[in-house]
Amino acid sequence: MSSLRLPHDRRQKLWSRIPDLITDAGLRTLKPGTSKFTLSPTRVRSWPDFAKEVKALVEPYCGKYEAFNSIVAKEFFTVANELGVQGRFVNNVLHPVGEKGQKRKRGLQKIKKAKSKLIPDIVMVDRKTHTIRVVGEAKTFWTFAPKKRQTWHNFLSAKLGQVARYMDDHYCRYGFLTTYEHTWFVKRQDDTHFLMSPPISATAQSSAYGVSLRECLFATAIRAADDKKSDYGVRCGPQLTLRRYTPSLIGRYSRRHGLIERYSYTQFL
Repeated sequence: MSSLRLPHDRRQKLWSRIPDLITDAGLRTLKPGTSKFTLSPTRVRSWPDFAKEVKALVEPYCGKYEAFNSIVAKEFFTVANELGVQGRFVNNVLHPVGEKGQKRKRGLQKIKKAKSKLIPDIVMVDRKTHTIRVVGEAKTFWTFAPKKRQTWHNFLSAKLGQVARYMDDHYCRYGFLTTYEHTWFVKRQDDTHFLMSPPISATAQSSAYGVSLRECLFATAIRAADDKKSDYGVRCGPQLTLRRYTPSLIGRYSRRHGLIERYSYTQFL
């Protein structure tokens, strides 16, 4: 187990907060990307013991928490849209985590080409089989807020619809949604329910019980390295993420066996 332990400087980088984004309010886009996909609030549940799970997964590589000097790189690039947020997230979170994740022999990369028109912003990929194991979506934090009288839970459930659609399409058990300032991690609990972590702040640093954003992504990469546990073997199809509830017949599709069951399904909002 000790052979997995990362050097101290790399552990410090995982434990540290990430740099603040540089953005000018006068240059920001005011038209965020939209999606036709949504999740009913009843389909989204709290992820219990999320931080505890992360600590357990990274412990073989980082050991128990110890005092450290935070390593925060200086940021030089200004962002004004979703593409900019996505790029800085990849640079400041995924690249450092990807360096540590090489021992797990999994690639972290920004997706560039896909046969489907539905393209995730970020994916974790098995470098040998090119199977997508985790999907991620980036949004601009300055346009990310509930409408009047809309609760945060209802708002986040709606936003997670896009992530859930990618997870369903690619048979993924894990995904995440980020605005860079805050990131929510998602786990598929069953065919129609998803677990959502508390928001992990960009300023979060590791502590005895708290987790940094990079720790969370590293734990996600470790999960992705387990082919069986990261794979959700069935796909429910478009009805799972419809904007309006519609009584209909839906099929459960297996990655290996195709259509395996048909049943009545209603999306409640």
